[in-house]
Amino acid sequence: MNKKLDRNYYDILEIERTADEAGIKKAYKKAALIHHPDKGGSDDMFQQVHEAFQVLSDSVKRSDYDKVITETAAHSSLGFEEVQPEGWYT
Repeated sequence: MNKKLDRNYYDILEIERTADEAGIKKAYKKAALIHHPDKGGSDDMFQQVHEAFQVLSDSVKRSDYDKVITETAAHSSLGFEEVQPEGWYT
């Protein structure tokens, strides 16, 4: 099942696709603090931040995700809607 999102995991964590493990972890901590429900953030956004970290911090999951978003980008350039896979390994 696919779910349309305005942003992909890299956008959610505000990092480049070339970010290393330390950069991903740092971005996750920053985003988690900003979007934590106890700090006035959105529960939905906090869950998206956590899911993004789960995928991007695991090299196998990240590789699979990168393949999907590359294919999705190719479809988008042909006029198809961009979709974000739901439930990546969570």
